[in-house]
Amino acid sequence: MSDGIKVSGVSKTFRTRTGVTHALQHIDLDTRQGEFVSLLGPSGCGKSTLLRIIADLETPTTGEVRIHGGPAHRARLEHRIGVAFQDPSLLPWRSVTDNVALPLELAGARVDSGAVADLIQLVGLEDFARAKPRTLSGGMRQRVALARALISSPELLLLDEPFGALDEMTRLEMNTELMRIWSERSTTTVLVTHSIPEAVFLSDRVVVMAARPGRIHQIVEIDLDRPRDASLLRKPEFHAYVDQLQDLIFAQRDTPAVAS
Repeated sequence: MSDGIKVSGVSKTFRTRTGVTHALQHIDLDTRQGEFVSLLGPSGCGKSTLLRIIADLETPTTGEVRIHGGPAHRARLEHRIGVAFQDPSLLPWRSVTDNVALPLELAGARVDSGAVADLIQLVGLEDFARAKPRTLSGGMRQRVALARALISSPELLLLDEPFGALDEMTRLEMNTELMRIWSERSTTTVLVTHSIPEAVFLSDRVVVMAARPGRIHQIVEIDLDRPRDASLLRKPEFHAYVDQLQDLIFAQRDTPAVAS
């Protein structure tokens, strides 16, 4: 198994005026290179905190993260991590093309206009390359954010609820597009989501997290053939995984919190 992400003994504690919050407790997680993994769980279970630690945007209180055999800090400094959040945060005065190229400019790297155009085509926005964000729909803005996250050809793609603000039909469309793009690139990917069907549709494995403090409850292998398309949503094996994950999450309501 090729090394993907290795999270070892990661805990995170936040100190506030009102006391101490144990956001994560002793997280151990190994992924394979090129694997698509989703973090699933209730609000407050530390999914986004764990993602930010993997991205080296947050420092763990204990433990470490390694990405493809090296420290996460090095991967971030070498621009080998792409990140997309729920808010696409596009610069309103820049075109689609210029927003996608922005990470290269900030890194002081050469902007390859051909590579930018190829990514814009990959996310299906070639007819909107010169458009400003205000003229785009929510789904189109998220496509721009996804292309921007991919422009540096990252080894690791981290997605924090990128489609959470979209309506159900647009979200399904974006799931299908993300699956197509991931299939072409096979980039190691971690997705934070509250959507059980989304996690099943996209993932090789789903990490179910529990809260108070955040910890891994169970990891579920999703043994569904690839490539996947919307027809999968009608198949009984898909719904069996959805039911299994739903049972795991709802069962936590009756499970006492771990003492911290």
